Formats: sequence, structure tokens, C-alpha cells
Amino acid sequence: MALRQWNQSPCVSNGEGAVVCSELGMVDILYALREAARETNVVFVSLQGLSTLVKQQEDRFDGLTTRLVNMCDAVGPMSTADIKPLGPDKYDVNGSFAISHLVAEKYVMNLDLWVCKNMQSLTKVQRETVVTAVARMYFLAISSIHTLIQTSEATPLVTPKELVATTLVELSATIDSNRDRVVQNYGEAGIDKIGQEFKRLCRDYDTKKPIAAKIDSFDHRLASFKEMWQLGDAATLYPTLASFVAALPRCSSILPPSRQTSR
Repeated sequence: MALRQWNQSPCVSNGEGAVVCSELGMVDILYALREAARETNVVFVSLQGLSTLVKQQEDRFDGLTTRLVNMCDAVGPMSTADIKPLGPDKYDVNGSFAISHLVAEKYVMNLDLWVCKNMQSLTKVQRETVVTAVARMYFLAISSIHTLIQTSEATPLVTPKELVATTLVELSATIDSNRDRVVQNYGEAGIDKIGQEFKRLCRDYDTKKPIAAKIDSFDHRLASFKEMWQLGDAATLYPTLASFVAALPRCSSILPPSRQTSR
């Protein structure tokens, strides 16, 4: 798929107008592809049967991204400002990751002794094509998996577990940013009720061990939103609060970004 997408292959002209692919170059590319596929396969096999991107999956995908980056000595994720100065004559860039041509060639040459021998028998153009194809193959895997993780992190759900870790000030800021919708759905009295139920949830968490134990021991990322609010019968005890956070935009969260990623 990667080779078709880039429409590049280590090919040479036979002098009669026809283009013939170098078998040695193709073998080198396929060997590098096998190395990347082996790492990826281990992760995806371990995730069989899981239907949502839960914390365990995020950790494994993050580890896979790191492993692939280390395997080919790529750098990233980088900011746009850091990526921009990297010229196409010396670097291949995909998304927020980059790899220099020299590093990519070193990676291919170190795959195996026979790969090194094959590479030495290729022309300069063929070697450059092999190196570029291998680098872009890794980029396709790295960038796609990294994007998947970033997308998951950008759409948190607000649960009792998040709420007991935040403050009334942060809840108030969230209400203010959604004030028109909140007033329309709950009225001014409803806003006060949301605040009162939030304080009661935090107080119950601090003083009632059964509720605290359920919230602390339950990994809400493994369940549906409804199941998250069944912790200690939370949806019944704090109905307005539960209704409010259930209707928040998918990109919203009570917690600021720094606290989301540290949890």
C-alpha cells in the first residue's frame, strides 16, 4: 500500500525505453517493511476483542510509536516552527515527524548483512529510492498511529472520577463557557443546582468510603458514559450535574489540558 501510494520503486531503464524494477531494491524495501509490520502486529494482536480506544490501548499505541521512531531514528513529534526549516533535499517530513536521508540510509544498511550488500550493488538513484520508500513507510505508520492517539486525547468525557479531581472554580468556568445552553436547559436555578450537586459529590467522595472506593477502583475509560455515572448510583444522587456534563461538547472537559494528560 505504501509503495503504491508514493508511486515510487527502485527502477532503472533497460536502454530500450522499458523500465525494469531492481529486484534487490524491492527485496530491501520488503525486508524493512517486515520489521515495521512485526512491531505493529504484536500491538494489534494484543488488542483483539477491544472495541474502544481505552487507556491500555493508548499506552500500547504510544509505545509502538516510540518503538518505530527509535527503530528508524526519526525525530518528533515536532512543532510546525521546528519542522519548517528542514529542507526536502536532506529530510523527509510527514506531519510532525522527520528523518534525515543520511539517518534513513544508515537504518536500511544496518537491517542485515545481506541488505547492506544489496544496497552497495545498487546505483545511487536506486539507493536513494529505497531509502526514501523505507522512510516514508515508517512515517505512514508513525503519523497515523500518533494521530489516532491525539484524536482520543482531544475528546475526553467528564466523569465522576474527573469531577472529584477538579474544583468549583474550574466547574464555574465550564458553565460560563456554555452559559447560553445551560440557562436554556436548566434556568438560573439549575446553575445553582449544578454547583450544589457538585459540592455534594465532592463531600460524599471525601466522607463516604463506599462511593470513594467505587470511583477510585473503577476505570471509567473501559465503560460507556452511562456506566461511568452508575458509580455509587451517581446519576440518581446528582442528576442535574450528570445531565449537564453528559451534554458537554465532545471537545470540552472540566479539567484543564495539563491535568488531563497527567491522569
